[in-house]
This record gives sequence, C-alpha cells and structure tokens, in this order.
Amino acid sequence: MSSHRSAPDDLRRQVDEIDDAIFDLLVKRARLGETIARAGTDGQPSFQPGREEAILRRLVARTAEPLPVSAMVRIWREIFAASMRLQGNFAVAVHVPEDKRDLWDLARDHYGSITPISAMTAATPALRAVIDGSATVAVLPWPEDNDPEPWWPTLMSLDSKTPRVVACLPFLAASPGEGHTALAVARTIREPMGDDHTLIGVELSGDVSRSRLKEALEAVNLHPLAFWGTRVGGGTVPLYLIEVAGYVGSGDPRLDALLERLGEVGQRILPIGGFATPLTVGRTTRKGKVS
Repeated sequence: MSSHRSAPDDLRRQVDEIDDAIFDLLVKRARLGETIARAGTDGQPSFQPGREEAILRRLVARTAEPLPVSAMVRIWREIFAASMRLQGNFAVAVHVPEDKRDLWDLARDHYGSITPISAMTAATPALRAVIDGSATVAVLPWPEDNDPEPWWPTLMSLDSKTPRVVACLPFLAASPGEGHTALAVARTIREPMGDDHTLIGVELSGDVSRSRLKEALEAVNLHPLAFWGTRVGGGTVPLYLIEVAGYVGSGDPRLDALLERLGEVGQRILPIGGFATPLTVGRTTRKGKVS
C-alpha cells in the first residue's frame, strides 16, 4: 500500500524540483536582462522584436510532445513581457476599429498579460503615442488596398522619430493566411534575421501599372509579394506599399536601381520596416521543424 502511494508522491516531488529550478532560472534570466539593459541602453527598454522571434524559432524547433507549440510560445511571450517591464516603461497602443475588435486580444496575446495596453479609435493617435514615447509599440490593422485613410504613409519619413514596422501579428498562426492580421510599429530598427519580409513605400509623380512596377522590382532583384495602393495630396499623388521577400535596408543599392528604372515617374522609395515570416502550427519543414 505504501509503495503504491509512494510512486505518485515521488513524481510530485520531481515536479516540485523542476518548478523550483524553473523559478531560479527565470530570476537569473531577469537579472541578466536588467544587466543588459543598463549596459546597452542606459536603462531604457531593450525592445528587440527580431531577437524575440529568433528565440521562439529556436525553441519551437526543440519543442517535443506532449508540450504544445502554442503553449510554449505563449509562455515565452509572457517571459518577454515581464522582461520588458523590468527593463523600463514598456507599453502598447492598439488601433481598434469597429470591424476589428479582435486586434485588442491579438495585442494582449502577443505582448503579455501584464503589459499596459491602450485602445485607440484611430491609427494616428496610436502612432503619435509611439512618436512621443508614451507607448513603445503601436499595433495597427493590416494594410488594405485603396484604403481612403491608410496609416502607413506616415512612416514614409526620414525623421529619426518616425516609427517603423517591426513585426507581424500573430507570430504563431494556425494557417499561413492567418499570419496577416496586424502589424506592430515601433521606434527601433529591425536587424536581418534570415527569414524576413520588407515593406517598401513608393511615391510616384504619375500613374504606373502594377505590372510595370512588378517588372521593375524583379529587374533589380526585389521580389514583390503584395501591393497596396492609395493616393495622397488630394488624390493626385500615387503611393504604393509593396511587400518584398527578404531584408532591405535604407541603404540597399537595389532601391536606387529601382528609382532609376522607374525614370521621371519615380519620386521617392523608402523601406518602412519589415517582419519575420510567421510560424505556422502543424506545418513542418523537411527537417521536421515547425515552419
């Protein structure tokens, strides 16, 4: 009888030991994060979305049964959130349109349960919160073609305070299409992570067909994945947002080559940020890793 009871008790003791070890490691991780913040950012939040994505990719590749991938990602997103709060005043502003109420839940899932999140009725105040420093990140709806009031032209500025797109939400999706729901914008520069998409703003002086734009992009080795168009300046200036495969920085020579290829009609070309390809639950690569 006693031996029958001792087996579960022994297993529970092992669980307790693991819990204690996890707790000790979390404390150690938090202290290291504080040290890194003091050393590298003078006490300001060390927000590095690219590094977070790299950590998640590494851990997802190691995830094994019975731990679900979604649970592992959720745990580490909470760890990231706690780390940001320890390092500084990390906060999020979310544009929540009437037809996209789910963006609030999406932001909460991604940035953690303890992160202060403010709902904004429009994209402009959310962006303004990032610019003035009252928020670290703005979560904004995915771009739409021919949107009469698009938010992304605001990012087509070289001002040092101008935010950039840094992430796509959700990072872990049930299907590839679900990965395109919202974009996160912050005053930080993404570093190339090896599986990147870049968003490029293109301002023109006259109408250019998308087929010509596509040909010009491909001619300079930029591979377009999606186009969104709008007009500014009272409807006279054509403006395109183009998603391309790979990392494209502001000094990339392909941008000058594209401007030259467009000729007189090309006015301004500027990367406004980018994001990593979202992970997809259940879809694996040839190596058996979740992709």
